[in-house]
Amino acid sequence: MATLAADSMISGGELYSASTPARYLYPVVKQCVMMMLISPVQGYLNNSVKDTIADMTLPSVIDVLTHAEKGSYLVQTIDLATLAGTVMMAHESLDQVNADIQKIRDAEGNLALYRVEPTADLVSVDK
Repeated sequence: MATLAADSMISGGELYSASTPARYLYPVVKQCVMMMLISPVQGYLNNSVKDTIADMTLPSVIDVLTHAEKGSYLVQTIDLATLAGTVMMAHESLDQVNADIQKIRDAEGNLALYRVEPTADLVSVDK
């Protein structure tokens, strides 16, 4: 291992390249994506994000992990800690995965995925 590390630093990995095959060791069977859900709004959820995505019947969706359930408070996504959730996806076709990602992003954009009750922090008050 130390020999390969030194080889990569000194000679650009020539020894490593010569000792490994030029192809994958295993065939690629499925394309996998871990998609992050991004909430553009905040408030109390009127719907289940997990059920809404399940109702879309997207072929590549394996599981949906959400941070807020129906009736709980959903914060607007501003960083990784405030993501609305994660969607695990896998399919033989990368085109299918990308199409499913676009459908979820469209639902996020038109707020079909995050139907929230307006809260005091969302309402502007003119004084």
